[in-house]
Amino acid sequence: MVIKQQWRLLKKSKTKWYDFLNLVHAYISKPKNIFVSSNVRFRNKGHFKPTSPFYFDIFVNRLTWATSDRGVFSIQPSGSVVTGKKVRISGGCRLYVTGKLAIGDNTFINANSIIIARNEITIGDNCAISWKCQIMDTDTHHLVFNGEASPNSLPIKIGNNVWIGSGCTILKGVTIGNGAVVAAGSVVTKNVAPKTLVGGVPARVLKEYVEWVP
Repeated sequence: MVIKQQWRLLKKSKTKWYDFLNLVHAYISKPKNIFVSSNVRFRNKGHFKPTSPFYFDIFVNRLTWATSDRGVFSIQPSGSVVTGKKVRISGGCRLYVTGKLAIGDNTFINANSIIIARNEITIGDNCAISWKCQIMDTDTHHLVFNGEASPNSLPIKIGNNVWIGSGCTILKGVTIGNGAVVAAGSVVTKNVAPKTLVGGVPARVLKEYVEWVP
């Protein structure tokens, strides 16, 4: 069934030869249901066994081939990744997982985005994450206030049907509600209510009761 599905995608592709080479590479050198381009450095030392096909730099969109950057998908021994159906990650993205990462059905991450999941990052269904975004649940370093260190890692939760524009940064401890939109170039440091448009540095509410069409 999976083979037939891949060949249907291959017939529709406008870059058939490149797709064919990547498809062969995915079948020969990667585990079941994981289709990863030869231009992606893939290391799974933790837990990642998708039940549905997972695509990284294969059959994604034209921007996948517009970048020459090498992708990275690194899962450390303590890391765990769960993906839903039809999850697609474009070329040049870098994912570093030492904690938990969950990505829902039909979610797409565009080229050159970065996800760092040291604690826990959850991304819902039908989300569109544009290119050059950063989603990081850690500051990496500690900040000390009056001699007391603040937490440097807190979970991030992105709801369903969320659109994150290009060049956005989502920082630790943030929850983004269902149907929310984050304008391009924003830095999100606080929670975003459902169906709310936010933008700016730091991001603030621009409009409420918004809807977007994929």
